Amino acid sequence: MEVWVRKDLVASGEASGGTGTSSETVKLVSEQVFGSPGNGEGQFADPRGLAIDPQGNVYVADTGNKRIVVTDSEGKFLFQWGHAGNEPGAFNEPIGVAVDAQGDVYVADTWNGRVQVFGKGTNNTISPTPKATWRVQGWQPSTYDDPFIAVGANGQVFVSVPGRNQLLYTTTAGDALWRWGGKGNDFASVTLPSGVAVAPNGNVYTVDRGNSRIMSFKLPASGR
Repeated sequence: MEVWVRKDLVASGEASGGTGTSSETVKLVSEQVFGSPGNGEGQFADPRGLAIDPQGNVYVADTGNKRIVVTDSEGKFLFQWGHAGNEPGAFNEPIGVAVDAQGDVYVADTWNGRVQVFGKGTNNTISPTPKATWRVQGWQPSTYDDPFIAVGANGQVFVSVPGRNQLLYTTTAGDALWRWGGKGNDFASVTLPSGVAVAPNGNVYTVDRGNSRIMSFKLPASGR
């Protein structure tokens, strides 16, 4: 796979802090590519989200196959779990996935309207039976409903709810602390939020898809 990047944005593969105007491009070639279309081990169908655990393993939301696929950092298949359905451990359009510092895995099980949390299983795998599940009001089958999930170092869980133009902040047990947003384009609003991430300093970033921008904010000192 090759990625072409404008040289005024990236120079020599490193972030550029200048204001260059060159329209030259540099070619970045990926070190490895893994996976192929299908439903076998290590294959994917419309994968959407991914996350990296503390050991460097890669967790892929294999959306079309209704499962989570795990590989090592070199792309070697390790294990997978999940299938189509609405019972515990099954998925209907899994999209966002996140792994916390303890190795627990959070999955945005979108069309089932819930987050499922999975803990450690046997032989360095993940248990296919969720240790926790909570509902997310506003997740529903929709062209625009691509919710994602992120977990901060202190256990903060952030979930995007595009259908309600909101970002949801919960504990790791799913207890809602607050909802933020509302449709609009001012700095207190967000329209169709999707991707979300937490920086090491605790700042939260979200993709404000409807306004074609990225928003970031700090939590209050109280965390609420």
